[in-house]
Amino acid sequence: YWSFTRERKKMKKKIENNIKFSTGSFNFSGNVHKSFEKHVSKSVPMYEEGHKLICKLSSFFLVDKSVAYDLGCSTGKLTRDIFEYNKEIDIKIYGIDLEEKMVKHSKKMLNKKYKNKISYMHEDLRNIKLKKSDLIVSYYTIQFVKPKFRQAIFDKIYSSLNYGGAFILF
Repeated sequence: YWSFTRERKKMKKKIENNIKFSTGSFNFSGNVHKSFEKHVSKSVPMYEEGHKLICKLSSFFLVDKSVAYDLGCSTGKLTRDIFEYNKEIDIKIYGIDLEEKMVKHSKKMLNKKYKNKISYMHEDLRNIKLKKSDLIVSYYTIQFVKPKFRQAIFDKIYSSLNYGGAFILF
C-alpha cells in the first residue's frame, strides 16, 4: 500500500508548460495552448514527421469537394498543414477539440485564405455528429478518451466515412 500511494503521489504533477496530469487523467486546459506546440514537439518522438506523413497520405483520399476531420486538433496546426498540402483542390476541413481555449487559439491562427475552408469546433467527440467524409485523422487523441467511450467513437468514425475513405490513427 505504501509503495502504491507514494507512486500515485509522484504521478500527480505538472509535466511542463502548464500540462498537468494525475494517474489516468491528462489535462490540456487553461493556458496550455500558449506552449502546446513547443511541448509536444519535444515530448512526442517524430511529431513533425507524423504531420508530414499524414499530409502525404491525405492527398490519396482527398478530392474536390471532400470533407475531412482532424479530431483533437489542439492548436489546429495539423488541420492547416493538411489544407496547405491539398490547396489545389476544393476541400473543407473541420478541426474538433474538447478544450475551448485550444479552439479559440486555432481560430486566431486562421487567415483569409482559409475562410470557409477550415472550421474549428469546441466539441466532445462523444457528442459530435460527423458529416460524410473522405478523411478523418486522430493524431495522438484517442488515447486520452476513456476506454469505455472509445468504441462508440470508432463506430461513429467508421459510419461517417465515404466508401474508400480513410481513418488515420496515431
